[in-house]
Amino acid sequence: MRKVIDVGMMILLLLLMAFPFTGQDIHIFLGIIMIVFFIIHHYLNRRWYLSLFKGKKTKIQILFITINSLLLISIFGVVLSGLTLAGYVPIMSYFLARKMHLVCSYWSYLLMGLHVGLHLQVIKMIKNQIIVYGIMLIGIILFTKNQILIYLLNMSDFLYVSDQMNIVIYMFEYLMIFILFILFMNVIIKEMKKK
Repeated sequence: MRKVIDVGMMILLLLLMAFPFTGQDIHIFLGIIMIVFFIIHHYLNRRWYLSLFKGKKTKIQILFITINSLLLISIFGVVLSGLTLAGYVPIMSYFLARKMHLVCSYWSYLLMGLHVGLHLQVIKMIKNQIIVYGIMLIGIILFTKNQILIYLLNMSDFLYVSDQMNIVIYMFEYLMIFILFILFMNVIIKEMKKK
């Protein structure tokens, strides 16, 4: 059940990031499913919350708590702004909601990749380090090409996508960037364990 939910959330994330191709109605529908999956995911991992108040924390545990807390905040930002944009709960201005939704979506995307990297050691599955760093290089190139930093730093009000782009290439590129975040966290964990 847990793996199905986790894989489902990853697929939903990529589809949600492909908003320019899916359109608003499908985006809202996928967003609602994502919220349901998110709630189930947290319910299945509820013991983690109980462990927060037990004992002294290691550096890696502090990193876990920091990433997970930031992810939780960014997802709340996505949900609140999304509800406003959809017209369900107009708790803020449309302009603010649009900016907040774009920024929080990209931070959620980045943090979810780091979150997966905390739990899934992909770097151990790939024996050849040249392949690992090759994949990371491709991810960095696509991160730059898709101007992800602009959206993370709230430097754009709109999402820009080339007219020549199609959903398959778009989702592949965003998957490779997501894998970059996973591997980046894997490298951090690996280095922290050496100390």
